[in-house]
Amino acid sequence: MRAGVLAIAVTGLIYLLIVVAAIGLFGSEETKLMIYPTLESARSAVVGEGFLERLDAIFIVLWVISVFTTLYSTYYLAACLLQQMFAFRDQRMSSTLILPFTFIIAAFPANVFETYSWSLALGAGSMIILSLYLFMLWSMYLIRRTRKRGAAR
Repeated sequence: MRAGVLAIAVTGLIYLLIVVAAIGLFGSEETKLMIYPTLESARSAVVGEGFLERLDAIFIVLWVISVFTTLYSTYYLAACLLQQMFAFRDQRMSSTLILPFTFIIAAFPANVFETYSWSLALGAGSMIILSLYLFMLWSMYLIRRTRKRGAAR
């Protein structure tokens, strides 16, 4: 529990510092217009007397690694889920079935801006679905609690 709270606190503090640095560097109105303000902040930063001028390259490498690991683990979990749902012997069959859909979905956006708008729409849709799911679970809890009280009397 302590390690989880510490990890969330450190991550939140890093995010807060990144947001404060971006707003302090560009201002709030220009930061709203940027797609990647953290990358722009890294491009404008210089460490020492020109010793490390291209900090954005480090940010891009770290971003690619984090995105790859996230996507790979999501793909792996989807293959495991499909394997268990259809009782395949191994994950090769389920991974092979998922692959064409992944490429088709990846080919839909034409550019970075369209990808960004898709991610915003998917984020909003997932929040709606999760909220409805939470409401459904809460409703089921209330129904079961009411039945238990009625059966106890």
